[in-house]
Amino acid sequence: MLLTDNYQVQIKQRLQPVIQELIEENQLYQEDLDSADIVNQIMQMITKNALTEELIKLSEPEFKKRCNGFLALVSWAKSLTEISVQDWADIKDAIQGV
Repeated sequence: MLLTDNYQVQIKQRLQPVIQELIEENQLYQEDLDSADIVNQIMQMITKNALTEELIKLSEPEFKKRCNGFLALVSWAKSLTEISVQDWADIKDAIQGV
C-alpha cells in the first residue's frame, strides 16, 4: 500500500505541470478547463483503475500525449453539454441534407 501511495504522489507531481502546460498552450482548454479539477479527475481515475505503476513507466512524450487526449475528451464533453436542443436539430438537419 505504501508503494502505491508513493506512486500516486509521483504521478500527481508529474501530472500537475504537464496539465498546466497543456492548458496554457491551448485556448480551448483555457476557456473550459481548470487544471486542479483535471488533475483530481485523472487521479481519481488512476486510483480507481490501479494505473499508477503503468503511468510511472511512460516516457515524457507519451505521458503528455495521454494527458492531452484526456483534456481533449473533457473539453469536447463539456462543449456538448452546451449545445441546445435547437442546435442539435440544426446539426441533424445539416447531416441529413448532405
